[in-house]
Amino acid sequence: MRKEFKTMKKNDVKLSVFILEDEVKILEQIKNTIPWEELGLYIIGEADNGRKALEMTKILEPDIVLCDINTPIMNGLEYIENLFKNDRMPSIIILSAYDDFIYAQKAIQYGVQAYILKPIQFMKLKKALTNVISLINDNNKQTNLISRSRDIVIRNIITDIIDDKIKLNDIQDTEDKILYLKQFNSPYGLITIDLNDKYNYEILVNQLYKGISDIYGDKNYFIFQHMEYITIICFFRNICSKKEQLQQIRIISKKIYNNFFADKKCTLGISSIMNGIQFIKKLYEESIKSLFFRIIDDSQNVIFFDDIVQNISANLTLNDYKHLEQAEKKVLNGINKLNREISFEGVQDLLILLYKENIQINQIRKMIYLIVLKIYTILDQKDIAQSQITEDISYICEFIFKDEKLEKIINRFYLLITEVIKILSTNNERKDYSPLINKAISYMEFNSNGDVCLENIASHVNITSYYLSKLFKKETGKNFTYLFNEIRIKKSKELLEKSDFKIFEISALVGYQDIGYFHKMFKRYTNMSPTEYKKRLLLGNAQSKNI
Repeated sequence: MRKEFKTMKKNDVKLSVFILEDEVKILEQIKNTIPWEELGLYIIGEADNGRKALEMTKILEPDIVLCDINTPIMNGLEYIENLFKNDRMPSIIILSAYDDFIYAQKAIQYGVQAYILKPIQFMKLKKALTNVISLINDNNKQTNLISRSRDIVIRNIITDIIDDKIKLNDIQDTEDKILYLKQFNSPYGLITIDLNDKYNYEILVNQLYKGISDIYGDKNYFIFQHMEYITIICFFRNICSKKEQLQQIRIISKKIYNNFFADKKCTLGISSIMNGIQFIKKLYEESIKSLFFRIIDDSQNVIFFDDIVQNISANLTLNDYKHLEQAEKKVLNGINKLNREISFEGVQDLLILLYKENIQINQIRKMIYLIVLKIYTILDQKDIAQSQITEDISYICEFIFKDEKLEKIINRFYLLITEVIKILSTNNERKDYSPLINKAISYMEFNSNGDVCLENIASHVNITSYYLSKLFKKETGKNFTYLFNEIRIKKSKELLEKSDFKIFEISALVGYQDIGYFHKMFKRYTNMSPTEYKKRLLLGNAQSKNI
């Protein structure tokens, strides 16, 4: 059976050498004659018998072994034979006084790279070491190439499943992909990192790969980037107990935070633990939901999904929870039916509970957070894009959980419900548009407060700006500029209707930094000024109350 020989570890500068030699004089000559530094080598250990060498090399994992044949307790060939039983083994150079065909034949059988006769000619030994170094480097390049190709395949499959670009049944059953996904049959959990600041993700991922193996061990984790998040998948192949798995992921998460992110503005969201690639999306969403919880309690940097629901539920009485459940059902039912009035009735029921039970404001935040998690699930079930969900809910929740006054919190909650229903309604309206135009419009809607141009959107959907302009006109009957201003004015009308923002604040929120230009655009699309529109809303509300 062909064995895999040990190659340089990623990012190592030098290769390690272990020496098995029982003659002190020869050992000293080897150590003092070979230019180790020049060759990029260093001596990691030495032994004078085979048994001791076997114990030490299993721990030290050297890249190269210089091995004498005639050693006490366990001879060199027995030592090599035992090494050969491992999945990986070092490159071996034999040092022997025996010019014997049987020894040489056995050495070849075990994949020995060189056979040096004693007395040692050190130029030959140096040449043999140089050849082995070259072989290791070549193997290392090939191994890294295969590893990178495998990682790209896995990363693409994971992100495509999360984004609903492919279903599990659509994954081609090629031998490679089946092999790559086998590791997901083991229990695994996700640690998702939100850095909140700008970082070079490629450099950070490389640092994580280099450092996590020290924390967690080799081959037990996988790292991928999705949107602005970095996610670490932790596999638990040899830990059978669910309790131990949960304990382990807690320890790993805290060590990762302390080792890499303690001095950075950063939050880690940790999922529960499951088996099977089919749960990758569910676990990813759990880790993202955990990140949202920092909005409620920004003192936490490492947040576990299992703790969130348990802790929130534990703080509520049974009576509170029953009322909350009823109000929550009404809110969610209204969202599913695209009926804002039903959802608002649910919020009113929630307010009655809050006043009656004199519930503290932080508890209110937690109650709303429970509902937000379920709204998130509705959007996901309706096949709304993952990035769209994250940007919208995260943005609005940030305001909900920063405000100190109950009135403002509830107003933001109304706004969230309005936005969610709008997303779902728009999703239904756009069924006649192509997926490409839907994606372009979604990008415009959720970047409407930014500096968006046709080139940005074209780049986002991977086509030329000229072709995108043609598609806009063909499918919507409107050009880009008209459509983008229409989106901004529509959003400003909703803010005027349901928020307590000033007009100049709304102007900035929808992307118009020039208040005069905002007034001009608003009048062009509605035939009235923002102030007139607000007055009509107030008049309509007053009349409806008098009826």
